[in-house]
Amino acid sequence: MLPERFDPVLSPYMPFPADADLSHDVLNKLDFQHWCERHAIPAPKSGTARSRETVRKEAENIGYPLMLKGVTGAGGRAVFPIKQLSDLESVLEKHPEDSEWLLQPYITG
Repeated sequence: MLPERFDPVLSPYMPFPADADLSHDVLNKLDFQHWCERHAIPAPKSGTARSRETVRKEAENIGYPLMLKGVTGAGGRAVFPIKQLSDLESVLEKHPEDSEWLLQPYITG
């Protein structure tokens, strides 16, 4: 959750009310993806994976380049542009603790 949302000085500047579902969903990329879908907000088609093998299969289905995102965190945390299989393997090696991933096509522009 966003701890700042209850700060009386900062809360008026938050982009959504403190008690909104979005204040929770924004910190989990998969939950945020589902929130966008529920509210008919366009978002890139995504695949999810909970194992390295599934990450590789989803990457193959999406094709390269793609974006690999750890599901938790905000502000660009755990977001990796993947141009080829070796990039994917490198990220997976460096982040063995991450157990759930969101994969999306890389969109230029």
